[in-house]
Amino acid sequence: MTSVQDDYFRIAQYRSFAAKMPMLLACLVASSMIEFFMLDELTLLSSAGAIEVGVCMTAFLTATWWIRHGDDAIDRDAALRRMMVSMIICVIGGFVSIVNDVSLYLESDQGMRLYLAFSIFGVGICCFVCTMHIRLMSVIVICLTTVPCTWMFIELGLPGAKAAGILALVMACTMVVSMFSYQHDFRRLIEARVKVEFLASENVRLASVDELTGLHNRRYFIQQCRDWSNKRDADRISLAIGIMDIDGFRTVNEHHGHQVGDAVLKEAVKRIRRVIPASAALCRVGGHEFALVIFDPLAPEEMIAIGDRLKAAFEQPIPVEDIRAAVGCSVGFASYPENSRDVDTVFTLAEYALRHGSAEGSNRCVVFNRELERLRAWQSQLEQALRRAVSQAALYPVYQPIIGSDTGEIIAFECLCRWTDPNLGVVPPDVFIKHAEKLGLIQALTKQILTRTLENMRLWPGSLKVSINISATDVADKAFMEELLRLVAGSSVPANRLIFEITETAVLSDFTGSRRQLDAARRSGIEIALDDFGTGFSSMSHLHQLPLDKVKIDRRFITDLAEDETSRNIVSGIISLCGNLCIACVAEGVENAEQMRILRDLGCTYIQGYHVARPVPAEDVHGLIARPATPCPTTKQTTLMSS
Repeated sequence: MTSVQDDYFRIAQYRSFAAKMPMLLACLVASSMIEFFMLDELTLLSSAGAIEVGVCMTAFLTATWWIRHGDDAIDRDAALRRMMVSMIICVIGGFVSIVNDVSLYLESDQGMRLYLAFSIFGVGICCFVCTMHIRLMSVIVICLTTVPCTWMFIELGLPGAKAAGILALVMACTMVVSMFSYQHDFRRLIEARVKVEFLASENVRLASVDELTGLHNRRYFIQQCRDWSNKRDADRISLAIGIMDIDGFRTVNEHHGHQVGDAVLKEAVKRIRRVIPASAALCRVGGHEFALVIFDPLAPEEMIAIGDRLKAAFEQPIPVEDIRAAVGCSVGFASYPENSRDVDTVFTLAEYALRHGSAEGSNRCVVFNRELERLRAWQSQLEQALRRAVSQAALYPVYQPIIGSDTGEIIAFECLCRWTDPNLGVVPPDVFIKHAEKLGLIQALTKQILTRTLENMRLWPGSLKVSINISATDVADKAFMEELLRLVAGSSVPANRLIFEITETAVLSDFTGSRRQLDAARRSGIEIALDDFGTGFSSMSHLHQLPLDKVKIDRRFITDLAEDETSRNIVSGIISLCGNLCIACVAEGVENAEQMRILRDLGCTYIQGYHVARPVPAEDVHGLIARPATPCPTTKQTTLMSS
């Protein structure tokens, strides 16, 4: 900071000096011109007159130069040189002018002598004021003028003149002392300004730089791309933007802590730098996401090649202390102006390409193309239609029966959401549910479906239960759960006829909060079912940590139940575990009699699937209830029937 402050101080001195030099020199010109025209002794032919004219011309030319060049951009050393040269010129010119005035003083009458003394002192004060920022020059100026001025007043011999001479000396001393104080304040002001500017620039740097990796952040990155594109002819430039995601980083961070995660990110930056083009700019745009911009036209094949190098760079695990973090790299590319003439849009398209690739697996490189453009347009149309459908309550519930394996009687229905759009047709639930969560519409949709289900349940037998799915994004939301419980309490349907189905994904992000809300729902009488059991890595721990009444075996194990012994063993283990924990077990996705038979033999409590019945609208539920119950066959029953 000291060096910066000194440089800034010298340049500030120069700027002040440059602004006042024309005034200082104008004062010298005016003084010389007055003396030349007012004194009869001065003519161009006299030596004194020639000196005055020379001083006047030198001052005029110097002032003209300062007016033209005073605002030049300049560094510290050049500023010091200019001030030094100007100071030498002024001192020499002032000295010559004073010597000339002294010679005139000796040849003039008493009245003219008084004028010359006053003139020297007045010009000295003017020059002193103009040079107060430069200590050496102001001291030289005041000494150069005060000494001859004081001598002239005293030499006149008049009582008043002697007093004026002494007063001039006292004033000069006072001005010198004030000058030192003034310059001290001036320096402190400059130092304070430097600190303020340094802090401001530091704030700007901190706002645009990621402290961990030293890379610029998202805001700076996009702004630089904008500036770059705006400075050039849009028809002649081309750039590629890539968005990279470190696959598996979240797991490393959660299992080994942020210190290990930070070390992994730092090493990831080094590996990325080694394989991207030297001219590429790199920044960090998210927790484990990076972006690069390549200021050259690239064909899709070249982008794929860069993506392959990035993936290869992470083939070896990253060693951190005694840990070897296995991470990968996925990247999405988009081009300017091929994909869009707006840099922000290109950035968004690269992110879209990355997300599209990540949805299909890790370590992917995807270049945004026309196919993705059509898919994105379709998804945009879907999202607009979904917003409209939710606002109009156009999505509706259907109900799939769940039967007891012993009696074949329908004991419950699962409420499923369906949507048929006039333009898009039938939209699968796994598609629109995902987009409803993304758009923040899932809570409104859940409340709509629950409300309609409660209205339908009033018309069904009181023993019939209905399960309804709660989105993974809302299980831990206290306010939302309270709103659902108020809806149930405000209906004529008892809470014990409802089952809330959740997935393991729903509780992983906030287990404590999820359990708290599920406890509240269960206290109200609502049962809790864990859906898709067997797919999560912590399934077993959830069985005794969550307030569960039912477990639904994931349909992926049911599909291969008849052909795959491993699937049968897994299902058998889940059923046994649920029996030991006194938790009911539901097998979903049952599509044929053989699967039903095996599940009945294994002791599964409840069966659900297309083989039992497909989902039906509310008006068809009574028809299903009225159907005669058919118990699930066992191996023994099947043998008797075949014989």
